[in-house]
Amino acid sequence: MVWYKGSQITSIFLISVFIKLHLLAMEFPILALLAFLHVTQGAISTLIEDLYEKYVEPEYLEKLYKTGKFEEFSKLLQIDNVDLVRPAKGNQSGDPMFNTGLEGGDILLRPWQRETARQGIIFSNADTNSKWRRYVPYIINRNGYTSSQVMKIEKAILKWNTEIPNIRFRPRSRLFNRDYVMFFNGNGCYSNLGRVGGQQSISLSADGCLTEGTILHEMSHSIGFIHEHNRPDRDQYLRILTENIPADWLSQYDKASSEDIKLLGKYDYYSVMHYPIPAPKTGKPSFQVLQKNIDLKKIGQRDGLTDTDKEKIRKLYS
Repeated sequence: MVWYKGSQITSIFLISVFIKLHLLAMEFPILALLAFLHVTQGAISTLIEDLYEKYVEPEYLEKLYKTGKFEEFSKLLQIDNVDLVRPAKGNQSGDPMFNTGLEGGDILLRPWQRETARQGIIFSNADTNSKWRRYVPYIINRNGYTSSQVMKIEKAILKWNTEIPNIRFRPRSRLFNRDYVMFFNGNGCYSNLGRVGGQQSISLSADGCLTEGTILHEMSHSIGFIHEHNRPDRDQYLRILTENIPADWLSQYDKASSEDIKLLGKYDYYSVMHYPIPAPKTGKPSFQVLQKNIDLKKIGQRDGLTDTDKEKIRKLYS
């Protein structure tokens, strides 16, 4: 998959326009000059608008969040539902990782990703735009967090960097990093899937999302991993109990169907990326485990990355 968006499309458009203007200039130089000035002004305005939406300095986003301008904040992070960026108001009912309208409950997709969302890890040899290069630049939007809550995020990042040194999270550099991840106190736990270009988000609500395992779970989404139970070989390990799952959540239990999906390792019941057994809303079992000697209490754990999780990440970013 090759992604053309924003400034790339504008550049292609400008090249074609300038070629046509060159041909016009050979016959009607005055008309060509007037056309050039008119077209260039419009194209530059479009280019500036594209760059504004795609590349925004984090300080500006922090200011929008701090002053309660959540509509603009969500627009620049390309989050359609503004309620997802407003801080949770405490005593929230339900699991903050199950957000209606998000893929899998906690994956925020860009429009160009939606048709390939359940094809596992969305990378291929040709799809270099979605894979981070060497490290993940990040910034923590401290608005809405206490100092101890910020420390929890920093501790999880340190743990990640210690255990998976080949794809570290590093503080964003204004000079070198146009693409970056912003951790912020949104309404629920969710993340973009892989590197999407420009500013992107990891929402960690102060009300329920700051356990170490949950933070590592969302960080894993941000480098491109989906949920373990969506693997195409899932039926060898689970039987989905559709009768216990609300109709509007059934699609979240679909299998990946891509023939060339990279599994990168064995099925891991205890993966930090695995769904818990209770179904959203009903709390009834959403699946039955088919393998023997599996500790059911550990399925859906959010304590931390397993050895298998780490090995898969190392393979992808080796």
